[in-house]
Amino acid sequence: MYPEQASSIKSDPKNYRSFQKEMLASYEQVANVIEQLYTSSDPAQVHETQRFLQDVQKSPEGYDVALYLLSLPSTTCQYFGALTLTVVLQSPGFDGPKCEGLVADVLSHLRILTMDSEKTNKNLLVIRKLMSNVSLAYLKHHTTLVNPILAFSRIFAPGETGPTDALDFGSLMTQLSPSQLALVLIFLSILIEDIAKSNDFHSSIHLTVHHNLYPLFLTVYDYLTHLKTNQQLSVDLDSQALKTLHSWMSYLPNINGDARYDDIGALVGFLSLHFDEVWADQDSTDSLDAIKQTLIIFNEILELNPNLLSHDQKQALYATVLGTWGTKFIDTVIFGNHDDEFQEEVTAYIDLVLTILQLNSIRLSKTILEPSTRSILETALRLTAIEGTPYVDESISERMLLFWEEFASVYEDSNDVFETLFEAQKDPNFQASFEAEKRRLFDSVARIYWCKLHLPDPQTYLQIRAEFNAYRSSVADFFLVVYSLLKTEFYSSMSESLIQTSFEITTGANTSTSTNHLLDVEATMYLLFKINDDTVYFESQANQLAPFAADVFASGFLTKFDTPTTEDPVYRAVIATLIQFLSSNVFYFKTPEGSKHLGAVFNIIFPLLLNGHHETLALLASKTAMRICEECSEHLVTFLPDLETVVVGMLNNPEMDSLIRSRMFNAYSVIARSIENIDEHSKILHGMVAAIANAASAVIRTLGNSTAENLSEPQEEYLSSLLSCLVNVAKGSSLSDDAMDEMSEQDQAIYREFWIRDPYSIKQIVLSIVQEFSLTNPALAQKPIFVEKCTLILKAGLGERLGGGFDVGNDAILHYVMALMDITTNTNTVPFIFGLVECLVNVEHQHLDPSLMQQVVQSIFTNKLEFLKQDPDMIKSAIDLFAKVLECKPSLIIYSEVFRSTILQFAVEGLAANESFVVKSISKFWTSLLSMRRGTSDDHMECERIFTSLHLVEVVTSELVLSFVKTARSNLEYYYTVFRSLIGKFPVPFKNCLSSTLNNEAFTQKVGSKELELFVHKLMVTRGRRTANDVLKSLWLAINGFVEYNTQRI
Repeated sequence: MYPEQASSIKSDPKNYRSFQKEMLASYEQVANVIEQLYTSSDPAQVHETQRFLQDVQKSPEGYDVALYLLSLPSTTCQYFGALTLTVVLQSPGFDGPKCEGLVADVLSHLRILTMDSEKTNKNLLVIRKLMSNVSLAYLKHHTTLVNPILAFSRIFAPGETGPTDALDFGSLMTQLSPSQLALVLIFLSILIEDIAKSNDFHSSIHLTVHHNLYPLFLTVYDYLTHLKTNQQLSVDLDSQALKTLHSWMSYLPNINGDARYDDIGALVGFLSLHFDEVWADQDSTDSLDAIKQTLIIFNEILELNPNLLSHDQKQALYATVLGTWGTKFIDTVIFGNHDDEFQEEVTAYIDLVLTILQLNSIRLSKTILEPSTRSILETALRLTAIEGTPYVDESISERMLLFWEEFASVYEDSNDVFETLFEAQKDPNFQASFEAEKRRLFDSVARIYWCKLHLPDPQTYLQIRAEFNAYRSSVADFFLVVYSLLKTEFYSSMSESLIQTSFEITTGANTSTSTNHLLDVEATMYLLFKINDDTVYFESQANQLAPFAADVFASGFLTKFDTPTTEDPVYRAVIATLIQFLSSNVFYFKTPEGSKHLGAVFNIIFPLLLNGHHETLALLASKTAMRICEECSEHLVTFLPDLETVVVGMLNNPEMDSLIRSRMFNAYSVIARSIENIDEHSKILHGMVAAIANAASAVIRTLGNSTAENLSEPQEEYLSSLLSCLVNVAKGSSLSDDAMDEMSEQDQAIYREFWIRDPYSIKQIVLSIVQEFSLTNPALAQKPIFVEKCTLILKAGLGERLGGGFDVGNDAILHYVMALMDITTNTNTVPFIFGLVECLVNVEHQHLDPSLMQQVVQSIFTNKLEFLKQDPDMIKSAIDLFAKVLECKPSLIIYSEVFRSTILQFAVEGLAANESFVVKSISKFWTSLLSMRRGTSDDHMECERIFTSLHLVEVVTSELVLSFVKTARSNLEYYYTVFRSLIGKFPVPFKNCLSSTLNNEAFTQKVGSKELELFVHKLMVTRGRRTANDVLKSLWLAINGFVEYNTQRI
């Protein structure tokens, strides 16, 4: 009940007493329910109680209930009363006059609750909520309500009136007790936080805050500054003052326009006082807490709106934070071994330092010769070089990395700025001195981070592996920037460091000194590997770095690792980085000079490949070996016998990792491909294929007549790995287009004729392996993994213009597909079968026989139609194949009876699919059919005959519309292309069919006939262009009763 309602009842004393008695009983019931709410443990009862209380809050009596609850001694009831007033404030129709009455009542209760300072803390939760109600009322009616700060301060005034202007307010502040002043500060925080939360920076309330509230806020801080200066400000009050100031500083920098705050000098003065007294007691937690708040506030100002500070204020702040005071803070707090006691204070200081450095990075970059800048950068270097392991002992070096990378980028990205700077100098030695200082500075930073990225002890490394690796990667990114800045001089110094440090390694020793040298070498290798990987894609860069790589490998560097001891975890980590470093030097190994070191490289890599104890190292080694073989194959032919020993050993070892085995077969095949004598190459290829076939046969013989269910997991994995090896042999031995183009016509003819003869029957062996694994052997056939690998083997031979050992012929593939599909009962194998045919069509469509193709379609599709419809993945596979045929060579199927009678019906039904991936494939099918970009004129005429004779425009349009309106928003894009293709191909028939389809009660009831007619008109005007998408979406939205995302405010 609102105040004016209560006054009307009070005018009749008899009625009022009766009403008062009745309402009092019900209010007491509400109070009892509130107390029960916080004592009940029954969830159902709690839920029911909450619903009842919510109804009370929203009822017309909510106001009176709230005031009654606030008058009770129970803090629980008082708080619920304050909550109820919040609900009342937000109720519809609660206008300005009602708001004024509510604020008066709230202030009256606040006066009562704050009378006894000893009970204030007990009531603080209720007090804060009541303060929030005053704030909310002001937010709703700031143009009519009295100044909330003045109104609130009156609760402390001795008389009835209290302050009416800033002068009275200032006078009152000097009379308040510390607890009352703290409450004023809390109210100021709540008020400004609520205003900031509104997120409407165009509201007129911000002008009101600027003109009416901010001056009073400054008055409070003028008085606090007076107290602080005279050492009369208690620690608790100071802490609250900083918290309140933080709240306002989160608001002030965001305000612009007429409400902009240009001068915050008084606030800066108050903050700066905290720098003067912090060192009175170095172990004072309270003082450091105040410093933390001060640093945070200054950082907030600089991050949000540094222009709030004048030039002089900024310079004073910088001089403090990065000068004598900052040095003392670093020495005492950061380097003072406080065991993370002051971690928050350190974080606040580093945050502010980074903000200052980043704001001034350009100015600092141009003044590195000036003593003041050198002092600032030395402070940054000290912080960067803090002792300890990142993520274990310290986190500062990672934070500082952000600045150093940005600082280096200034030099890299602003050459013109520095050219202008140099030209303006009168001192002829200025540029040389500047460049020398820049080099010295980044050399210092680089050395710090080089030390930082040294691997910690194994136990620590395991605990922080992910974080530390991320740190090392970030450091490497910084080194890339430094390298791009200092160029080869920087790379040269790192290479020389690697050479010198590697001399100190004592092979086989396990002393701490040797370990330290190993870690030095590892750190340098890691950085060089990262730089190499990032830069040597460009031949010019590779040529610049090659001489330094030559120096490293000519120094005997690799001899320190020719007998790697992988049992030592530290040494194992070093070897892992060495492998990656070797991989990154492929640019050098493929040169005639670099190829001389390949023997030493393989002496390190091969033992790691064959050592099954450390799988991670073996995987890294196999990746590096494959890369080296691919890039340096022409220099590795003499290594084939050694490599053959490795791959044969892997082939006959079922325990070997499958990925390693297949990678090494690829590497072996790539090197063998470099042999120019085709007969010699074919012998090696035959040896690999036959070896794989024999290894497979040895396992298969042990299976006997068992079925697929009896195949053990290790056997299946090993056999699958053998097929993977065959796939990689096929990929590694195929001729590239560039290699074919470099061959003379005569050589091409010889090559083609050789593979037609196939004297070593490689194709026959390949086909026999494929058939054994997927067709003839009952223990293997129907296994999806084997079918997948077999199709990959056949795909690898496709597209060989001159033929090859895996080019078994189109007819052989199609007959294999028909035989395989004939026995297939496993739905998971079908996508691989159709995928093989699709790949064949894509590569060999010009050479495919239409009659054989139609036979294939009959065999794998028509005869299996009911089976295919069982699974969406199989439907998609079939549609993808037909879409590919229509895209590449429509004549292969469109003249067949099966296309007219079965495929088209299948595609029409597919329009109603629920699965997105099926809809996408169906869309591609219809779009390919309607466009037939590679079709002849006869093909297009046949397409039109089909659509006419089968009334396809009508059938497709009807099904398309019905499916379109029911589909999910995410699928609309797939349907758009079909609509547009129909408009382009059959505009008049499509328009008629579309109008007929939409003239349906299900549509007209939702949209209306005239709107649907207008939609058809708009759609046809687009003529199938992309603008049709928006028209179609509007129909979908209208029929489904939705709106576009960006047209409705939330």
